[in-house]
Amino acid sequence: MRLAAAVAGDIGQTRTRVLDDLIDVSPSEVEIVAHIWKGDIDPAELDCDLTDSPSGTITIDFGDYDGWLANDATAGVWLLEYEVTFGDGDEYTLPAIWPDEIRIRDDHEPTP
Repeated sequence: MRLAAAVAGDIGQTRTRVLDDLIDVSPSEVEIVAHIWKGDIDPAELDCDLTDSPSGTITIDFGDYDGWLANDATAGVWLLEYEVTFGDGDEYTLPAIWPDEIRIRDDHEPTP
């Protein structure tokens, strides 16, 4: 899945994503982080919250003034995977087939 594009340097940006594996899971029973990377750049960790349990919707937080998007993001297509840890200790990486993508553009680059 491709998430809506973002601009390097922005603050307070979030994106939502439905994860079928989290439908009807209590938000208090899971911890979720997103790993974002491109090429040989080491993955960064983004905070996530399960914001709508009935639909399995998570919100990915790209950070404020000291966050990833404001400080570390560069133009290009980045990949995302979600590490989900359940209360019983089970851990899953989602999506299982292929990572999500998000296009990060520079401030003055036109939107495609």
